[in-house]
Amino acid sequence: MQSYGQQNANPGVSATAALMGAQPQALMDTTKLASLETQPEVRRQEIGNAIYPIIQQNYGNNASKITGMLLDNEQVVDPVKLVSDVNYLNQKAHEAFSLLQENAQQTPDQAQAPQQTN
Repeated sequence: MQSYGQQNANPGVSATAALMGAQPQALMDTTKLASLETQPEVRRQEIGNAIYPIIQQNYGNNASKITGMLLDNEQVVDPVKLVSDVNYLNQKAHEAFSLLQENAQQTPDQAQAPQQTN
């Protein structure tokens, strides 16, 4: 399968319109997602293809990483809502970007696990 950046599925609403506050529209047909419940990798790819263009507009080179973070965290992120509510998508993408920034700001000493003392 191609990565999110390589495939550009028609998201159903232009990224520019979404960014300019146009009436939120579903990025893809949610009934199609329901039919893909038994094929989680295909479902994940379809969602990724739908949300990637909008994330790329806001976050450029971080778009692939943010898209992956959103798709890998279904306990916190509702994948159906990602493609049915542009505002929700933008909120969750911003949260993921904030986590990336926090992680990048950690010094190597802070990132290491504490050592046990005997």
